[in-house]
Amino acid sequence: MIAEVTRTMNEAERRLLTQRSIDTTAFTALRGTLFWCCLWCLGLAICGLILVAMMAFKINPIVARVLGSVLVIIATICLCAMIQLCSSYIHRSNFRRRFRRSEVPEIQRALKDGRVKVRRVVAKAVIEIVDFEDEGGGYIFDLGDNKVLFLKGQRFFPVDDEMFWPNSEFEIVRTFTGAKWVGIFCHGRQLPPVRTIGSEDLKEEFTWSDHEEIVHANLESFATRITAG
Repeated sequence: MIAEVTRTMNEAERRLLTQRSIDTTAFTALRGTLFWCCLWCLGLAICGLILVAMMAFKINPIVARVLGSVLVIIATICLCAMIQLCSSYIHRSNFRRRFRRSEVPEIQRALKDGRVKVRRVVAKAVIEIVDFEDEGGGYIFDLGDNKVLFLKGQRFFPVDDEMFWPNSEFEIVRTFTGAKWVGIFCHGRQLPPVRTIGSEDLKEEFTWSDHEEIVHANLESFATRITAG
């Protein structure tokens, strides 16, 4: 069974959304980035000093060649690490700015509105899709009446690790204003999968894409439909 309702946001949902907007202010740790950049820069400087010392003391050419090769490798690692750190910092900073500019105002409007759209799900059985790499796992829930709920993607897990998942009864919650993701809240019992499917066994159009859809089919026929037979 599945039902879609609009209701007032409860305290747990409000707390999650509020925390989500606050956490972005500390998304990027400039101090940590500078600390590690300084360490890698120090390693690069030490390699340079050793090379200068080797040339000044005119050590054995064979030893100098071996040590020089090792130092060049270490210096290259240090330089690549610094570039990666800086690139990562810039990427996260840009993400934070975009999030503050677009997402945070939407969250604040949703909090002010105080309503959420909820999909209430009661499931009889479930087939689990196990992810192979980072493509995201998934679930096919049997809703009865020849209907299934197909969920696939990185976000389809409960908001609390202590909630049993997959679950016989749960809610998928989004804000009424802006349809922003709030999370999954479980209210039933643990629902052990009747079987599992590896994501590598799915048809290509289902492997990497996210899904949240109600399909008119029984559990096994839908599982057969999305797998590469």
